[in-house]
Formats: sequence, C-alpha cells, structure tokens
Amino acid sequence: MTKKEFDLAVFTSRTRVEQALEAAMSGPSRLGDGPLGKIIREALSELGMSETEFHLLRMLPVEDLTPEQIRILVAVRRRIPIPANATLAKTMKYDDFLALMAKGEEGTIGGHVALAEHLEGAVTAEDYKDLLALRTVEDWSYANEDFVVVLRVPLSKMRRQNEQMEDLVQIPFDERLDGKGYWPTNYVSTRNGYTAYKGRRVVPEWLLNGRRRIPAGAEAQIIGRNGEILQTFTFNGAKWVGSGGGP
Repeated sequence: MTKKEFDLAVFTSRTRVEQALEAAMSGPSRLGDGPLGKIIREALSELGMSETEFHLLRMLPVEDLTPEQIRILVAVRRRIPIPANATLAKTMKYDDFLALMAKGEEGTIGGHVALAEHLEGAVTAEDYKDLLALRTVEDWSYANEDFVVVLRVPLSKMRRQNEQMEDLVQIPFDERLDGKGYWPTNYVSTRNGYTAYKGRRVVPEWLLNGRRRIPAGAEAQIIGRNGEILQTFTFNGAKWVGSGGGP
C-alpha cells in the first residue's frame, strides 16, 4: 500500500482514527524477533506496508476499513499459524473459575483464546487484562479487580483424533473480512483476528468452535496486581488441585 492510498482511505469517524493513530505511533515496535514477529514482518514487506500502518489498521474498527485495507489485514492474519502443540491461554473472573472448579471433569472452555507463547513478558494482572482484552478493559465486568485468573490449556489434549485444526478453532473475523458473518456488528470482540491491546504489540486471537472439556494438564494461576502468583491449580482429569493462599 502506498502512502497516497493510505492517506486517501475514507474513514467514518475521525475521532476513532485519531485515537488509533496515537496508539499506533506510541512506544517502540513490539513485534519482537521471535517467530510471530518474523511472520508479520515478512508479510508486511511483501505487501509494502510499514509496521505503523499495520498497527493502525489493527486498531481501527472493522466497519471503518476500506476493501484494500481489509485485504491486507486478512492476508497478514492468515499467515499466523496455530501450532498443534500450542498452549492456549484465556483469562477468567475468579467467580467463573470457582464455578469451573465445581464442575470437575464436566468443566468446559470456550470463546476467545490466545497462545501462551504470545503473552511472554506479561507479569501483572493488568498486563494480562490489557493483552487479552476483547475491546477495551472497560468492557470487562472484572476490570477493577486486583487479580485475574489465567487459564492455560494444552491444545493437543483438546483435539479429537483426526480432527482438523479448523474444526477446533477459527480466526474470529467480522463478516466484512471473510464473508462468513460470524459476528453481529455489536459484538464486543475487535472482529479482526487480534486482541484489542492498544500498544505496539500484537496478540493474535482464535475462537474455539463450541465448548470443549478441560483436559488433564490444564493449569490456572491467579495473578495479583503486582504480578504475585496468589494460587496455582492443575487439573488432573477429575478435579483441580491447588496450592497457595488465594486472593
């Protein structure tokens, strides 16, 4: 995309564009030197787009994107794989985790997830809330809590025998991005395949196709305001076994 094409893009809300620009321009690049950063940089290079332009597109509401911008955003996102041996990560309210514990072997997981490897460097409860936000932290009913439950689940143990990856997870795109219409326009998700983190760091997200039983080996940590691990639980296939004093 040339600068002229980018500058000529028509957006419906100037205020939202200015907010996205401010976020996209703030701080150093955080794509990193790992596999994710390499994949995104290679894709951007082929598409002729800068990192700043990419961050801006990622932060804009999908309804404000032009067809060309959609093509680029989707092309980059589809390059990012989900490894068969990945560990999924998800945040939960403490009360919801207690309810999950009470279900024992009947407990399930669903909804939006990220890869644990993409959360490297997250320490405090706010870090996890920010990196895994669906739209903004203000949307979360537990935004003001001093702790957060971080659930990590081995993908390989959730996958059924001979099951294709696309039958287990999908990229949560808006209808404008892939034509399938997974989400109504008022859904809280960004609907662009990434979490709503407003810095120059990228956290791809996936959506589980339905709910799946929690497998043995899943782990839950209750993370405090300053990064202290208040409790750690491991699921043994029948119940959650924990240690620590709790929040």
